[in-house]
Amino acid sequence: MPVETRTPPPASPERARRKHRRRLERNPKARVLLGHSDRELLKLFRFFRIATLEQVQRLLTIQPRRMRQLYDAGYLARPRAQELMRQSRRGRAEDLYALGNKGATELRRLGLELPLSDFEQDAKELKQTFLEHALATSDVVTHFLVGFRGRSDLTLERVLRDGELRLSARYFDGRRELTLRGKPDTTLVVREASGKRIALFLEVDRGTAPHGRTDLLTQSSFLRKCRLYFGVWQEPALVRSLLGTEEFYVLTIAKTAADVAALRRIAATVDPEERGTHIFWFTTFAQLADDDPLSGELWTTAKTSTPGYFFEPQERV
Repeated sequence: MPVETRTPPPASPERARRKHRRRLERNPKARVLLGHSDRELLKLFRFFRIATLEQVQRLLTIQPRRMRQLYDAGYLARPRAQELMRQSRRGRAEDLYALGNKGATELRRLGLELPLSDFEQDAKELKQTFLEHALATSDVVTHFLVGFRGRSDLTLERVLRDGELRLSARYFDGRRELTLRGKPDTTLVVREASGKRIALFLEVDRGTAPHGRTDLLTQSSFLRKCRLYFGVWQEPALVRSLLGTEEFYVLTIAKTAADVAALRRIAATVDPEERGTHIFWFTTFAQLADDDPLSGELWTTAKTSTPGYFFEPQERV
């Protein structure tokens, strides 16, 4: 008896397109109804420019499929340069997300101030080198945000992303007076229970820039950053006018303990009298991931190599 065979019906053109859609290709028919968790997700991009799903999930619960839906609908954007990062890494690289134009519109509708910019185009123009540094910065920032959630005595009043705060200070190199300029990777303004405000300048050191250079005016280096921050410390009115406080600290996160030791030595040279070197604090990425960045004993300074906490641990009731 002959065996009857059935030929499956051909896939619809729409299904075929969906199956073979490229990574950065949007579904033009995507529509989403925003909920509370979606808006909380969009708000996170006030704190960083780029994030992976894993980084976002440290701060709220969201599924990969929902991230993709928000991207398809234009609320999130994705930088093209992430495809170059995939080619240079082994295994499947994580998808990177930024704020999209519709996401920015929604945040403005909620009363948040955002620059008048084409967020889609900004994401497309991001370079691979910037993405790698921005991802490391986002990783650091998410650990701090998690830490603040566990501290009822500390209020995170303000967050400025890379490029949103520009600093300048005068420096005399023995021959001429220079004006050094720079921008922290991220700036946090924290208010303690007493009402005192403290500014934290986060610096992410991936070891890609030299520790020191002879030309401090035009070439980047960690020594140049330290000279800049020490100059800013000498002009407290500048920080007060920008951030509402004169007290600030520079928290640098480096790759290894050896890197931390080298950076500590450089920071100590900016003021032989050790008047302002107390502002420079250091730890590693691994220590930051394993401990609480606020009250964990993971920080060393330019003055001491003994690890300690930044904020005194909160008493448990």
